[in-house]
Amino acid sequence: MRKFTLAVFLFVALFSVISVAKPYTLVPWPYGVIALVQTPSINQQQFIDDATQAVKDVFSFWDLPAPVPDPDWATPTQTSSQAWWNMAMQNPELLFAEGENPFLSPMQLAFGTAFPGDDPGHLMVVPYPVWSGWKIMPLTLGVFPSSESMNNLVEDYTFSALFGSVAGYTTMRSEETWTEDEREILHLFWHASSIVMSTEADKQSLSHELSHWAAWLWCQEHAVQLFSLPRTIIEGFADYTAGSLTHDNRWRTVAASWAQGGNLTDIPRPLIYDVGTSIISLLVQEKGRKGLLEMLADPTVDWNEIISSLTPAWRESLADVKISEGDTAMYKAVLQDLALCWRLLAPVLPQEADNILNRLYDGRGTTEDIDHFWDLVSQVPPEPPEEIWQAMIARIPSFLITQSRDTDPDIRMVRARLEIKLDKYGEERDWKSFYPTFIEALRKVIAHYGTQETIDDAN
Repeated sequence: MRKFTLAVFLFVALFSVISVAKPYTLVPWPYGVIALVQTPSINQQQFIDDATQAVKDVFSFWDLPAPVPDPDWATPTQTSSQAWWNMAMQNPELLFAEGENPFLSPMQLAFGTAFPGDDPGHLMVVPYPVWSGWKIMPLTLGVFPSSESMNNLVEDYTFSALFGSVAGYTTMRSEETWTEDEREILHLFWHASSIVMSTEADKQSLSHELSHWAAWLWCQEHAVQLFSLPRTIIEGFADYTAGSLTHDNRWRTVAASWAQGGNLTDIPRPLIYDVGTSIISLLVQEKGRKGLLEMLADPTVDWNEIISSLTPAWRESLADVKISEGDTAMYKAVLQDLALCWRLLAPVLPQEADNILNRLYDGRGTTEDIDHFWDLVSQVPPEPPEEIWQAMIARIPSFLITQSRDTDPDIRMVRARLEIKLDKYGEERDWKSFYPTFIEALRKVIAHYGTQETIDDAN
């Protein structure tokens, strides 16, 4: 009875969410649903084909079986909300998944996951794909029309695509601040089996997030929590996979630059992806892909010890990398996390600064370009309209999110002090004070690993 009561409660919560008009379109695809948020303009069939092929490529790369779509994936059951409710009342046993399943809780539907239908009075029941003999949650792939709309939804501009529930990214927002549309969209991504991205993302970004899904399924089956692993390993696995599939090995330059003087026990936050990729590459060389997967599935592996012990072999694996002037500039740009600085400054970024970043990340820039970038963005732009004010204020929480991932304990107080100022100047609409403080926060919180020598501590 208790299970049924809880299931009814969950249904009521779902019903209350879907009783409003939807700010998205749901399109079935072999592994779940694609949510076109705010209906971005894309070729739906081409996107489905490309995403489906990307899933097959990622799982094949690791010699893992790809999830098997349900035969009726293209025509999920359409039912009225009232009919669903009547079924639940008359057949409560259908609300519960049977047996021990590492991917489905007992409180989930035995025959599929309910999504909002074509109108507020209908539901679409999406059947479960099957992976490694298990029914798994459908993958919800959310596609936004722009990175700005995606990041603004969760008030987090630190990512360009994301795997996993967005719940952790919304803790700073009280429920009272959500609009009905935001509640409706966020409800789609409540489960870890979710990916959010924008139409601006490329194939490599999609492959990266799908690699997280593959790793999550593999670890979940073996009772290992993927997100309990070191972030270096999690992101390195995904970037190694995506880079191998797209033949992008720029990570070698960044990792080799860090290997010249750095170590694996204290990797700067901006280098986690590239150095993590170099660690995964080395482990694959030593143990093979199957051996690496076995390590991920082994809860007894002490990853901190493994990573520390790899240092000599890691340096040797990168010793033959030739580093040009452009490579050095790219490494410094990555170390300063200028890509994140770009996202945080996007509403007011001069075109020339945009061009500089493109050169730097393409390996065509110089260290003088980095100095020129900071000179450009440090010039206070004209007083912006309210829309730009709102966009800049929305970026303030990203400083806290970034600092929370940083191993440097001194950054916490620096961030807190600057955030108080930004909140104050934002409320007062004091642009001449807000903007220089924002740039100071970029240099001291986001880019501090590469700009420490240029920061005037007296400020």
